Amino acid sequence: MLFKKQITNVDYGITTLENIFINDFMPMANGTFVKVYLMGYKFACDSTTEIKMTQATLARDLSLPLEDVHNAWTFWEQKGIIKKIKSEDGSDYGIEFLSLRQLYVENNFQPKKSEPKPKTQRGYTSSSNDLIEALKVPGVKAMFHEVENIVRRPLVPNESREVLDWIFNYKMDPDMIVTAFDYSVHKRNVRSVKYVASIIRSWYDKGIISTDQLEEHLQSQTDRYMSYKQIYKILGYGSKAVSAGDKEVMKTWFEKLGLSMEYLERVLTESSKKTSNVNMNYMNSIITALYEDNVRDIESYEAFMKKSREKKPKTAPTNTSKAKNRFQNFEGNLSKVSNDDLKEMMRRKAESRKKRQE
Repeated sequence: MLFKKQITNVDYGITTLENIFINDFMPMANGTFVKVYLMGYKFACDSTTEIKMTQATLARDLSLPLEDVHNAWTFWEQKGIIKKIKSEDGSDYGIEFLSLRQLYVENNFQPKKSEPKPKTQRGYTSSSNDLIEALKVPGVKAMFHEVENIVRRPLVPNESREVLDWIFNYKMDPDMIVTAFDYSVHKRNVRSVKYVASIIRSWYDKGIISTDQLEEHLQSQTDRYMSYKQIYKILGYGSKAVSAGDKEVMKTWFEKLGLSMEYLERVLTESSKKTSNVNMNYMNSIITALYEDNVRDIESYEAFMKKSREKKPKTAPTNTSKAKNRFQNFEGNLSKVSNDDLKEMMRRKAESRKKRQE
């Protein structure tokens, strides 16, 4: 069997693009940056052209200002998928397109070094033109509309560009940004864009970049919060708000020590019965001491408590051979005295006392 492909009279050429760019990098960029990348990549793949390409040539072919072309290459360089190569005279620079598949393999399958991570550098800063281009994308435009509905006011241009930066620098989906504003306003009662930025950075640092990951994270936070409130209830704090200091102590119990809620409930319940001054520092000292003694679950705690009870000395029996005082040695026959006789004795004593006083 023969497989054939039609040979055309004119070779229009084909540019093969890696899907990693389409799936992972294209959504984070505005249309101008994508156009610059695609046109430059097309020239890089065309080895037959004899035309000397410059950044000015690229800007002219795309009908773009030269500044936009420079900004585009700076953006893609920050994303780590191209390298600028300066010309010999330094008047211009070329572009080396890195293999996205190779980058993926190196970032995901190479052994990780134990070196400390470098400090996060400031990422790309959006321009007014970036914002204008972004608002042409239906998904981004809808995002800003939802955000303004949540904060109940229009965003000023500087705020809008900052929000756009989150998409560029943190690879955040517009739905994630809407969720961050909703969380800030309805859970924290804060409408500040700066505060929402801290939420976005926190999620990014924790590797949360999708709505599925976010839902799982928020659910775990809700479960942990309920555990904090349950511990407060055991300690008799009632509906008191969980303080930041106590939260850090309890977070250590769960995350660093790996203790279960069932175990903590048992230890705290038993320990709180032994003191009238229930506080978190006291409880933490007990939890820490038990942990250092390898008492870290209910079974080991039960064995520890049983051993403690066995070591506890028994109460000494009452020694009946001790000398009695004069009242205990008195063995009168009061049981044989009648009530009338007692009254008469009391009357006589009263009269005798009265005469002595006179």
